[in-house]
Amino acid sequence: MEIKEIKNKVKKAIEELKTEFETHPKLFYTEGDIVCRLFDIAQKNLSYKKIKDSNGCSHYIIHREYSTPFRCSMENGFKIKLDDERTDGGHKYRRGRYDIVVLNPNFIQKSEYDIIKGQNYNSIKSYLNTASQPAIVYGIEVMFNRDPLTSKGIDDFVAKVKKDYDKLQKSKTLNNVRFMECILMLIFDNTSSEYQKRLNETLKENLGLSTEWCFIPNKVQNCLF
Repeated sequence: MEIKEIKNKVKKAIEELKTEFETHPKLFYTEGDIVCRLFDIAQKNLSYKKIKDSNGCSHYIIHREYSTPFRCSMENGFKIKLDDERTDGGHKYRRGRYDIVVLNPNFIQKSEYDIIKGQNYNSIKSYLNTASQPAIVYGIEVMFNRDPLTSKGIDDFVAKVKKDYDKLQKSKTLNNVRFMECILMLIFDNTSSEYQKRLNETLKENLGLSTEWCFIPNKVQNCLF
């Protein structure tokens, strides 16, 4: 399966989820529900694709909660932190997580499990020092708003969205090496049309116009089915 085909199948999965949420929003109670559903649809669209690594071990190409290859802080906005930087408590900063990633088959084929799984910090950092292609084809983050918020609540929600969006943006290229080929921030909202308009405008003001984020409101105000 070529990378172009993988991208198209992931995009198709996102469109399927978008349609499902727009027409049946009450199917989803939590952000986790939405992430799991996207993972499920994408796995099926990709035919549960497996790729063998350099040692002949098989790997799925799509994964949840994949570790960032850097330490970071989400306090007062997203920031990448150096290894020698410390928190106010004197501890190293922790690594972040991506909701969903689709790994590059070429990255899997040329690497070992310890590097591919991304959990060994030193291993993934070493890979980045010699990488010639992105490890990740698609990095996806999801945010879900269930109930109407005050004006301050909207600002707080959008601030959280921006942190995840910035995390994706900063992940595209690390140390002049391309790490993620494509990114997408998905923002789902299950409130009223009047409220959704205000939220969407606030998102545009803070994230700018881009195809790398998508606002997905429900289109059914009263579910009678």
